[in-house]
Amino acid sequence: MNPNIFKSTKLLIGAGLAVMTGALGVSCVEMDLESHSQLSSKTIWTDPVSAEGAIVSCYSSFKSLYNDPANLWPETMGSQMDRDPNWFSIGMLKGTQSIQDSNIHKYWSWYYHYIFQCNDVIQHMPQVPGMDESLRARLIAEARWIRCYYYYQLNCVYGGVPWYENIVESIEDAQMPRGTQDETFQLIIDDLSKAIDEEAFPLKYAQGSANHGRATKGAAYMLRGKCYMWLKKWQEAADDFEEVEKCGYKLYEKGDTPYKDLFLTENEDCDEMIFSVICDLVNDWWGDRRQRGYGTREATGWGWSNYVPNPRFVDSYENADGTPFDWNDVIPGYNEMTPKARRVFFLRNDMTEAEKAFQAEAGADMSFYLPKGNEERILKAYENRDPRLALSIITPYSTFLGGSAGVARYFTSRFPFRNHAKKPFDLRIDTADKFYYFVRKFVTTGLEHADHLGCNDIDIPLMRFGETLLCLAECYNELNRLDDAVATVNRIRRRAGAIELNTTAPTMVKGKEDMRKRLRNEFKWELFAEDIVYMHELRWRTWKDDKFYVTKEGEVNGMCQVWGEFIYHYSWGGDHYWLYPIPNDERVKNHNLTQNPGW
Repeated sequence: MNPNIFKSTKLLIGAGLAVMTGALGVSCVEMDLESHSQLSSKTIWTDPVSAEGAIVSCYSSFKSLYNDPANLWPETMGSQMDRDPNWFSIGMLKGTQSIQDSNIHKYWSWYYHYIFQCNDVIQHMPQVPGMDESLRARLIAEARWIRCYYYYQLNCVYGGVPWYENIVESIEDAQMPRGTQDETFQLIIDDLSKAIDEEAFPLKYAQGSANHGRATKGAAYMLRGKCYMWLKKWQEAADDFEEVEKCGYKLYEKGDTPYKDLFLTENEDCDEMIFSVICDLVNDWWGDRRQRGYGTREATGWGWSNYVPNPRFVDSYENADGTPFDWNDVIPGYNEMTPKARRVFFLRNDMTEAEKAFQAEAGADMSFYLPKGNEERILKAYENRDPRLALSIITPYSTFLGGSAGVARYFTSRFPFRNHAKKPFDLRIDTADKFYYFVRKFVTTGLEHADHLGCNDIDIPLMRFGETLLCLAECYNELNRLDDAVATVNRIRRRAGAIELNTTAPTMVKGKEDMRKRLRNEFKWELFAEDIVYMHELRWRTWKDDKFYVTKEGEVNGMCQVWGEFIYHYSWGGDHYWLYPIPNDERVKNHNLTQNPGW
C-alpha cells in the first residue's frame, strides 16, 4: 500500500491523536455542548506539528463511519442492495421511523461532531505560530472540503440544516435555525469556492505521493458540481466536472480487466480515485470492514453477507448486445410463474430424492427440474451480460476464490448447500437454507489478508472519476447536448467492455428521456456497492419507485432470494419519508430547529 495521510502520520495517531480528538469536539457529540478544553487553545494551536496533526483527526472521521459492518451505510438505503434480516432495523425502510430513533439521531450528531472538528481547524489554524503559510492555507482548504462533504450528506437526507462555520462552545452558540435545502447547498457551494480559490490547494496528488488520501481541488470541484446538480444548475455543474478532468483525474484503463483491477489495493491511488477512505491493516480498526459486511464465509478472514444485491437490480444489467435482460428469453414462462415455483430453476444437479421432496414442500415446481442439466440452464441467464455484473456480483453457479480455511480454493455458489470442506466445495453463508446473490466487489480473494477477521486494506472510494463522467453526461443531457452525453457515457462503457451506445439498434438513444433512464442504470451498474447511488436516487426522485416497487403479485419490494421469494418487505411510510426527521432531542436543545413536514 502506498504511503498516505494515516501512515505518514502514524506517530501522531499513536502518541496523541486520541487526546487531540477529545479536545477537538468530542464534547460536541449529540450537540451536548460544553466549553472546549484548554488543551485545544493552549497546546495544539501553539505547535505547528500538533496543529497539522489536528487535520488527521478530521480525516479519521471517515473511517469511523465504516468501522462496523452493522453501520447504516448509504448502500443499504438505495435500490441496489438489501440487508440481512438479522441486521434489518432501519425504520425508514420498515415504515416505523420515529423521531426518537437512535440511528437517525446518531448520524445527525456524528456529522455535526465532524463538522465542529473542522470548524476548530479553520478558526484556530491562522493563529498557529511558526507555520509555513502555504501549508497553513492548504490545511484550511482541506478542512473546508471535509466540512462541506458532511454538510452535503446532511443536506441530502434532512433537507436544510443549521449552518455553523465557527466554533460552538456552548448550547447558546448552537441555536442556528435551519435554512432551506437549496440555501444550504448554496452555502456549501460558497464554502467550496473558497477552497477552490486557494492557490495552495493542489489540483491533485501524483500516484505514490505521501499525501495520498488528502482532499484536493479536484475533489472540491467534484463536490461543488454535485451541489449544482441538486439545484439543477446544469451548466455550472458541467463546468465543474470538466475541471475535474483538467486537474489530472482520468479513467483507469490498464490491462485486460480495468474495471475489476481498479478496485485492487495496488491501484487505490491511481488517477481515477478522487477521494477515498484510507484503509490499512496496521490494525483491524483501520481495515476496510466492508469485507465482513459484503463477503461470504469463504472470503479471506470471513464475512457475514450482511449486504446482498437485490434481484431486481441484478436483472437490470443488460445483455451483451445492449438488449434488456428478460428471464422469459432464458426460460419461457418464467415471469408468469409464482416466485416459490421458480426456485426449481436454481436447484443444483443430481439432487437426492430427500432434497427434491424438501424443495417441493417449499413450493418448487419440480416438474421443471432437469436431473442432468439444471445448473447449465441457469448459468445461461448470466452469460453474455454487461461485464460489470460478473465482476461485481457472485451469481448462481459462478465461482469465488476463497481462503477461509487457510487454503486458496474455488467455491461455487450452489443451492441447496451441502458441504464447503470437500469437493465440489459449495460456497458457505450463514443462512444455507436461503439462496442469494452476493457481493464480489471490494472482497479480497485467495489467502490475501487471511490473518485479519473480516477486514482488508482496499481503500473505500467516495469519489472517483467514473462518477464524474456519469454526472457530466447527465448535465450534457439536461443541457440538450445529447451527442456529448452519449460520447461521455461511452467512455465508461468502453472501459467496462460493454457495447457502446448508438452502435446497434438496441443501443440507439431515442432522446432526452430515454437517455435519462439509460444514465440512471449506468450509475447503478458502474457505482454498485460504493455508497454513492442512494443520494442520486433522492435527487432524481426515483428512490420511492425503485426501493418500494410493487411486484405483479402485489408484494412490496424487500430482501428476497434470487428467484424473487421475499424474506421481508419494505414499507413506505408516506411522502414525508423523502426526508429524515430532525432528531427530537436536538429540537429540545435548539428551539429554532423546525421539524420536517409530516413528522
